[in-house]
Amino acid sequence: MKCDFPTVPDTTQPLAPSRVEGRDRCRACGGIRRAPHERALVGPSVLVVVAAAAVAGCFGNERTTFPPGLEPLEENTAPLPEALDGDPYPETIVYAKGETDNYSWAHGRGYIHASIGRTWEAFRDIEVIVDDPSVDSWSTTENVEEGYDFSYRIRNVVHDVITVEFDITWRQSAVGGTVQDPDTVGIAYQKTWGTEFIEMLRGSIVLRPVTDDVTEVDMVEHLDGYGRDANTVVDYFDDVYGDAVAHVHAGE
Repeated sequence: MKCDFPTVPDTTQPLAPSRVEGRDRCRACGGIRRAPHERALVGPSVLVVVAAAAVAGCFGNERTTFPPGLEPLEENTAPLPEALDGDPYPETIVYAKGETDNYSWAHGRGYIHASIGRTWEAFRDIEVIVDDPSVDSWSTTENVEEGYDFSYRIRNVVHDVITVEFDITWRQSAVGGTVQDPDTVGIAYQKTWGTEFIEMLRGSIVLRPVTDDVTEVDMVEHLDGYGRDANTVVDYFDDVYGDAVAHVHAGE
């Protein structure tokens, strides 16, 4: 997919999975940060949805068409979580990760035990999607791009050996259905301004209903920056997924 966010060039290369070591580094400057939360190890979707064929009783796979600017970054190679204790859709997430010559990458696919509408509410919460273990403060500007149900720019500030700042621009829209009752949700984000410690940061998230009360989460990110690797992306996915789960179950 060719990204149409401004300022950051598209340097996508074929995936070259490999084992990577080291973690707990700030995404902004590469410095050692606090240890990540303890999280369950959990990954992406094959960008297909099951749809009824024209002939009754015949089912097949149909590729979802995403609007321009919301296409998934690439095909997700992480497996879905396996059934656990009789639950075919356990509330956990699984990852695949690796490195190319130009960037680190990670894919995540998992389930959240909530409707797609409730899950999307969580992913529209800035405190869910901001990289709070790595940044010290942030501010948000809403409605920064036309043509999407929601768009905003998050200014991130990190105070480490030096203070660095960078913007991440987010787009979110229902892909079919409505904001109140979406069929699928497409989300895209990318660094669009700021510190040269981050050469590239771009990603996509797709939400798909599995049942009325279970949503599949598909996450993909490419990251190129000083002191960072694929584990940095996995740490971020862990934080976002964990915050989203906490959000949908708040008050239960």
